[in-house]
Amino acid sequence: MTATIAAPCLPTLMDEDMPNHVAPPPTPLEDAVTTTLRYYAPPDSDGVAWLGAQTPLALVRLDERLRRWWAPPSEQPVLLDWYSLGQAAPTLRDAALFIATGGANGRVRERSLQMCAKMPGKLTLAAALIRCNDWAAPVRDAAQPVVMTLLGLCDMADVQWAWPLAVRLRDAGRADRDWIGSVLEPWLCETGQRSLLESLLTHPDGRTRRYAHSIAFNQDPHWAEMVRKRALHDPDPQVAKLAICHVLGHASEEDIVALCRYALQAPSSQVRVEALRALAARDLPDQAALLDAAAFDRAGNVRSLVTWLRRDRGQGNTISLWRDELDSGRRGRVREALEGLADHAEAEDADRFCSAMRSMGLRGQRTCLRGLIRAEGGLGMSVLQASLDHTNAGLRALISSAKPLWSAGLSAETLASMGEWPLSCSAREQLLRRLAGTLSRWQFLELLLDFPTGGSGEHWRSELIECWLTHRWGYSPLGLERRRAFMERLQGSGHGWDGEEADRVARALEST
Repeated sequence: MTATIAAPCLPTLMDEDMPNHVAPPPTPLEDAVTTTLRYYAPPDSDGVAWLGAQTPLALVRLDERLRRWWAPPSEQPVLLDWYSLGQAAPTLRDAALFIATGGANGRVRERSLQMCAKMPGKLTLAAALIRCNDWAAPVRDAAQPVVMTLLGLCDMADVQWAWPLAVRLRDAGRADRDWIGSVLEPWLCETGQRSLLESLLTHPDGRTRRYAHSIAFNQDPHWAEMVRKRALHDPDPQVAKLAICHVLGHASEEDIVALCRYALQAPSSQVRVEALRALAARDLPDQAALLDAAAFDRAGNVRSLVTWLRRDRGQGNTISLWRDELDSGRRGRVREALEGLADHAEAEDADRFCSAMRSMGLRGQRTCLRGLIRAEGGLGMSVLQASLDHTNAGLRALISSAKPLWSAGLSAETLASMGEWPLSCSAREQLLRRLAGTLSRWQFLELLLDFPTGGSGEHWRSELIECWLTHRWGYSPLGLERRRAFMERLQGSGHGWDGEEADRVARALEST
């Protein structure tokens, strides 16, 4: 009987006992690309993925940096090794070719372009378009057929993504204008590329969008008319201005009238101005009604044009329309009427602005203050008080340039009453700056010395004295007699000042 030998009991290997998976070492191509991009990509990031996420114009800047004196050499043979490129992933392959096309050696750039023609992708297309503006003529000549080859091989999304580089070539210093006008742009105008051209009309790059509209306006008349009408209401004012100029220069008379009426509701005020000017130049039965409606446009340049057109045609002053709208009590066009009246206000309109200010928001209040300054011929005391809480830079600039009517007859009693104005902290600081910026140094000091004593204005007087001491005054000459008069008043007790305040002012006078 044969004895059975039992197999030895071997320990079972659990998952946690298995050796960790070791990643394969990077290939020479991957190592070369990663090492080069390490100088440009953010730390601890995947350089290949970072390169693929760059915008076309960012690639132009990167291409320039590839040839800086501190940059690593990009003419590495492995970057153009046919076998390595064929075995690499598409993203790694495109990154290697892009780096190779940006080297300093022209022969390497030319050879890399020839390889790009056989490996379509958005990076290779971008590299070829960049090289169309190369400083070496042989490289430029080699890049042009490569671009046309890649345009036929790449996906439409890649072509749309890279087209801002093609637009850039129109203003490039070394690009071949004849090739752009006779080869590149006619390719885009082909019927088979209509879907690409339509996608460029909504491209996120504004310059590309304007370029696409300029091309589309000269295509199939029916389609071009539709694009042109849609462009009149484009949010980009330059696209809309391009459309209205094309309408006025190429459309029929009937289409000009119809499209200009449509353009009166365009977002761009420049387009509305051009449309209104074109309609006013034609004998239309409702021309007066068009001008009356445009007088309440939200843009000042349109209202100014209406004012000039009505005056030129003897239709009366537009200011009467705005006054009638405010006096009627209707709420429909009050803001536009206030804006228009503020630009052309006269003395009799001051009461209208004062009454309207009480029911307006911040923007409406600024308009009323602007109208009051024009109506009163300067900055009065009431406008000064109402404007202190407004931080709008335009309003402050207008107030700074307005004639300070409030300072002409300013007395110490009036200065003391300013302390009782219900102002916020920021408005109070603004008032102090306004006083110091308008009054002369010695006029301000005389008002402080004449400041009424007693009452609840001592804190306000202390703020004014501190403002006088700390303000950076300009050149302020002081004669001996006037200096002696100031010192005598400070040494006396009639001013009611604190002793420390008087001493500080006296030392400031002595050092002047």
